[in-house]
Amino acid sequence: MSSRRARLVGGLQWAITGAYVFLFGFLAVAWYLRATRTAVALDLSPAFVAVVVASFLAGYLWVGSCAPAAGAHDRRVEVVLTMLVLGFLLPFGVPPLFDRLGVGRTLPLFGVGVAYALTLALSYGLVYGLGFRFFLGPERPDARE
Repeated sequence: MSSRRARLVGGLQWAITGAYVFLFGFLAVAWYLRATRTAVALDLSPAFVAVVVASFLAGYLWVGSCAPAAGAHDRRVEVVLTMLVLGFLLPFGVPPLFDRLGVGRTLPLFGVGVAYALTLALSYGLVYGLGFRFFLGPERPDARE
């Protein structure tokens, strides 16, 4: 059984991931509705809250049901921090870069969608795939002697 701290971090990781996936899906639907010239008014605030809460609960329960693995909590913390940092930097950097390059002028939200996709891909790929640890360092602070 995992500690409460590990379960909370797991829930937070899943909630942030769920929020990015929801927003990415929202951008895809907005692009489709714009492309088909469909006039519609959507209030997705309740749906967004439901997705984030359900994702948090799923992550909390998932981490609680798994046996604690060595380094799993540290990787979850790294992914959360990387998603938060890239989630603030990339949406402000990618769209202006695409504007300068002339990419996506006909797709107004293209740069934001690419920024969200890059945030998820880089966060999980760098931490889980390549084992980079930008924030916690190469080893845990309490494990150092």
